[in-house]
Amino acid sequence: MTTMTGRPVPEDALAQRILNEHDPSGSQVLEEGVVAVNARVVWEHDGEQLLPATALRWSERAVYVRWLDPRNPVGGAWLPPRDVREM
Repeated sequence: MTTMTGRPVPEDALAQRILNEHDPSGSQVLEEGVVAVNARVVWEHDGEQLLPATALRWSERAVYVRWLDPRNPVGGAWLPPRDVREM
């Protein structure tokens, strides 16, 4: 992404917290795989958005999903199961 002056915007300048990110610590990963999903992500500034993503790991309390978006430089997040739906 560039500014109006044509200068590139550093990716970390676009980064936003994911407000519905869920901490899976203390729970054991039950399954691993690759499943196409729609993930409900609640961004710090941009609000709620439904994004195509890939679920990679599941625990009792959270699902780890990955997607490409400059607002999330990590590339993924643990989300509550209610926020992840198989396509």
